[in-house]
Amino acid sequence: MIEDQVARPRWYALRVVARRPSIGMCHRLGALAGPVRVPAVDAAGARSVPEAPVMPLRAEYVVEAVLGRRGIEAWVPVESVWARANRYHRRARQLVLHPMLTGYVLVRMAPGARWEPVLACPLVAGVVGTHGVPMALPDAAVARLREAQCHLQADAQSRLMPTRRVYRVGDDVEVLDGPLEGTVMRVVAIAGDLARVVGPLFGGEVEAEIAVDRIGAV
Repeated sequence: MIEDQVARPRWYALRVVARRPSIGMCHRLGALAGPVRVPAVDAAGARSVPEAPVMPLRAEYVVEAVLGRRGIEAWVPVESVWARANRYHRRARQLVLHPMLTGYVLVRMAPGARWEPVLACPLVAGVVGTHGVPMALPDAAVARLREAQCHLQADAQSRLMPTRRVYRVGDDVEVLDGPLEGTVMRVVAIAGDLARVVGPLFGGEVEAEIAVDRIGAV
């Protein structure tokens, strides 16, 4: 048992160069460039919704993408915040992802794995450790980060929901206005300010997207 625990892959923290990468650099590194949308994760690390908020171009995300392309598991813990979608529409907002640990990327490495491919990434400044030896992160700390990411993303989405009628994926909700007012449906996904719901209508089951502020928990 002890040997298995020692031999399993562990998470480590990489220090990332704190500068905004250019789109040209991203293309040279084979990373994603520009704002993209990425799957959200729940506390267990599983994907929870089809689409997550907008992810602006940052060094942390570029390193995550580059290492992923090289077959190395990397993760940037994120939180979601509401921001203006553009300067022309004051009320138009979108969820934007920001790193919870600015300037750091977590990487999962197996014992004896080579660090050269990781440290060769131009935006990686080094790995957190002591006396030149990488220091593995406690499993409990990684679990808390995953849980915090899940709760922070859920909290950001719930800010648009009716007070005392906050809901999550899998909950039954009631349509509060419009032609479907009073209809009870089930939430199957939440992406930004839209909820995907399914429910009975005209003798069958229909699927629709409704603004999160137009439905509330039953």
